[in-house]
Amino acid sequence: MSPYGDFLPKYSKGKYTENNKDLIVNAGLGNYTVNFRAFNPPEISVIKLK
Repeated sequence: MSPYGDFLPKYSKGKYTENNKDLIVNAGLGNYTVNFRAFNPPEISVIKLK
């Protein structure tokens, strides 16, 4: 569920490629409204640009 109340949003977590452009979405570190993370551990992404 997204912070905006969307259930199963299109871009939830991972790397996506659309129109020859890359989008990286991670789970983040904090909580939005409820202090609960089910099956979604906090993460920090390291992205190396070439």
